[in-house]
Amino acid sequence: MPPRRAPISVKPDWQLLLGDAFHLPLRDAAIDVIVADPPYEGTAHGKRGVPARRVGYIPFSGRGWFPEAWRVLKPGGHLYLVCSIKESYQWRVRPAQLVDTICWRAPNAASLAAHWRRGIGGRSPVWQPILHYQKPPRTPIVWPDGFVRENYIEASRIQSNMKEALPWPNQLPMELLLSLLAPHQGLVLDLFSGTGSAGRAATSLGLAVISVDSSTEAISLTKRQPIPLPMFPNTGP
Repeated sequence: MPPRRAPISVKPDWQLLLGDAFHLPLRDAAIDVIVADPPYEGTAHGKRGVPARRVGYIPFSGRGWFPEAWRVLKPGGHLYLVCSIKESYQWRVRPAQLVDTICWRAPNAASLAAHWRRGIGGRSPVWQPILHYQKPPRTPIVWPDGFVRENYIEASRIQSNMKEALPWPNQLPMELLLSLLAPHQGLVLDLFSGTGSAGRAATSLGLAVISVDSSTEAISLTKRQPIPLPMFPNTGP
């Protein structure tokens, strides 16, 4: 097991950890919500003009991190796993605890399936699965406004020419992450944090978060980004 590293505090309720997702330095049942966007096993995905190797992006290295994430998740806690359609079957490692498959529709992204089917360079809206797990016991999600949201989120994929884009191959949009985290409370674990988008989304919702990545370049990139003000500040005593 690699040596434990001291976390870097971005702010009191957000810590960055340069570490290995396969050996988390966290106690059992410590986390309320996990957001994981691991590297894809197949063809590399990413922004145009941002080569993965040059920026320090660490490629796919197995699925052994999932049992470790499950260990640190509290009973009743939630885990959101962003994956490609081709790899979604392999990621169904705990089918009994799979609550739902959330559809992330990116209207600005090209669909490879449409390209192959037509035999031309056509474009059509693409969707990507987000597997939603809950550690037993299963309890319903309590939404802030009392209305249950659909398992469908529309958010544009981050392209190189967008204002939100950072020099990193894989980046989840804030709109998507805010939708995922909106109904939750407690401590968030941002695995394979990359640009730290999940950390910024969590802090903007007033949630505490620990972001973990094994790339020094990713941690440095996250530290340089502005910290958003909470969207729902604590107004209690």
